[in-house]
Amino acid sequence: SLKGDYPQDYRFKIIKARAYNDLGQYQKAIKILNDVLKAKEPGPSGSGQEEPAYLKKIKAEALIDMGKSYEGLRQYDEAEDCYRKSLEITESLFEEDSIEKTLALMPAGKALRRLKGVRGYEKIIGYLSSLKPEERWQKIQDIDKWGRDQGISINHLLAENTEGDLPLTLLVDFTSDSQVLGGYVDGHAIFWWDKDGLHSQVFYSADDDEHGFSPTFTAMDARLSTGPNNAVEMGVIYDSATGGSGSPIPAYRLFRLEDGEWKVIWSSSHPSARWPNVRARVSFTGQGLSELTMEGDLWGFKDGKEDIFMESNPGPHRRFVARWVRESGTKGTSEGAASGDGYVLTKFDVVPSAYNTLVNFIYAVSTGDESEAEKWVTDKALIDRAKELKLVQNPLGQRWQIDFSDPSGERRGPIRIISGPAEGVEISFIEKGGQYLISEIKK
Repeated sequence: SLKGDYPQDYRFKIIKARAYNDLGQYQKAIKILNDVLKAKEPGPSGSGQEEPAYLKKIKAEALIDMGKSYEGLRQYDEAEDCYRKSLEITESLFEEDSIEKTLALMPAGKALRRLKGVRGYEKIIGYLSSLKPEERWQKIQDIDKWGRDQGISINHLLAENTEGDLPLTLLVDFTSDSQVLGGYVDGHAIFWWDKDGLHSQVFYSADDDEHGFSPTFTAMDARLSTGPNNAVEMGVIYDSATGGSGSPIPAYRLFRLEDGEWKVIWSSSHPSARWPNVRARVSFTGQGLSELTMEGDLWGFKDGKEDIFMESNPGPHRRFVARWVRESGTKGTSEGAASGDGYVLTKFDVVPSAYNTLVNFIYAVSTGDESEAEKWVTDKALIDRAKELKLVQNPLGQRWQIDFSDPSGERRGPIRIISGPAEGVEISFIEKGGQYLISEIKK
């Protein structure tokens, strides 16, 4: 087991080195940390005993701080060497894999992932800084190709600017893992040009626990607008599942440019946003950043009805349309809402279809809600017919398989059950009043 408390002198030195790092006095920090790395166990020299665990732990921690010092000096090879040595020392403290080992390895692993992002970001900002105003537009369009030549895979997006006098703003998601973006994005950068030249900001995926921009985030759409007090704002629609089978799963962030920094003032990940984590498309549908519309499917949406039938990536799916409106002066629950920066869900409608009707009907019949079941049939007698042909799930969630006679069957029917106790049952529908109703159940 590891000793809990460090000797006071070592602890003080590490704290002092961190203070120097915070002040940008990296050489002073390195000098102090080197003293920590030279520390030995008190007692007779030359005993040949292995270094005690508590001292190894101290040195592993000191190496991470030293790596940060070298990062500050832009000596990235030396920084990487420190992080890898810290990882090796920490590995030696454990004989077997365990949760404790995983947790102990996280700081050095995170530092290495972040450093990879730093190196990629430095290359990108160097490229953009070198651009002359007259070549900027074309070179931005070519940045993906430039990245491939540098071993960096890039997803770039210019934010839409309909107001004309807002800064040219470029979003860049990048990774040096492979030539394909997906699975692990190193960082998410914002570059913008104004009368003072180029500015930049980056969110490293390794720090996603701090800012929420995970390794699977990539920008899909962005729009600039003028906000309160003429502040520059930007709405960005991300795919939060890049590289995954359910992609795109959209996420949204509203930024405001304050004191030379883009600050997130509203996030769709906040619970009060009521933003479903499902496959969909989101678009800007109002003026500026006033309104967002989402169109998608409810595959995986947890409402108790998700496993009545077997659903997969291609289908079948219930589909929906939702709308969020920016509500000025909202008192708040979601991020930014206290100052009138929040979005409010004003619409969430499931799109009428034969498949949606059948899901709701079986749910109602299976839960004993006959008044609800009546809403989905042309004749109340069809409820008894459904029970007779075993269109009841007890318990719910049996994931029956279905088949359509043609590709339009999900929307119009008919639908045939091909597994479970109701196998062979076919359900037909008619459209009435904008809704699809069950008109026949046969076997």
